[in-house]
Amino acid sequence: MQPHDQLLPVTAPARILSLHLGKPLIMGTQESIFVSIACLDDPDVVLTLADIVAQARHPERVFVGVCLQIDPNDSSYQD
Repeated sequence: MQPHDQLLPVTAPARILSLHLGKPLIMGTQESIFVSIACLDDPDVVLTLADIVAQARHPERVFVGVCLQIDPNDSSYQD
C-alpha cells in the first residue's frame, strides 16, 4: 500500500472551494491573490476558508488551493 492510498477522495471541505465567489477573473486585468494551505487532519480548515472569503475586500479575486490529508476513518470530515 502506498501512502497516498490512505487519502480520501475530495469531500465536504472541497465544496467550499467549488463555490462561485463572483465574476470570473480574467487573468491580467486585476490583481489577485492565491492562498495555499497544507492541512493535515484539521477539520477546522473549513472555518479558515470561510474566514479568508469573509475578510477579503474582493473575494472574487481570491483563489485558494488546499492540500487536505485526512484519516479515512475520521468522521469529523463527514457532511
